[in-house]
Amino acid sequence: MSGRIPSIMLAGALVMGMAASGTPAAGAAPARVGRQAPLALLIQIQPNSGSGGTLVRVKGTGFTSNTCNIVISFTDADRVYTQLASVPRQPSFKTEVQIPTGAAVGPGHVTALQMRILGHMCVGEGSASAMFTVTP
Repeated sequence: MSGRIPSIMLAGALVMGMAASGTPAAGAAPARVGRQAPLALLIQIQPNSGSGGTLVRVKGTGFTSNTCNIVISFTDADRVYTQLASVPRQPSFKTEVQIPTGAAVGPGHVTALQMRILGHMCVGEGSASAMFTVTP
């Protein structure tokens, strides 16, 4: 019975218009996109490691300018969250933040949170993170 499963899976993939390699099967209709996907949020940091107190340059792209400010935070290896900055809403930004002096040693994350207006408040809409390793 187990010998039949791969052939059934392959037949199912061909019926759905995909060959086993993941490419469209011969004669299959091209995939259609219903709507264009939004830009991907991305941040880059420099440096990506250092002790607590290190100044880090943060560059963000793919954000929208019709929302609330962008919140920059750091979560350390012990999962302690610290808000570091708030930058004006804009598609791209550059700012400098300081890793908390008491941050736990190990891998952490610098995060940029895209906020949007919901009623009379700002709520998180999407985020981008980059790893920062806290050293002794």
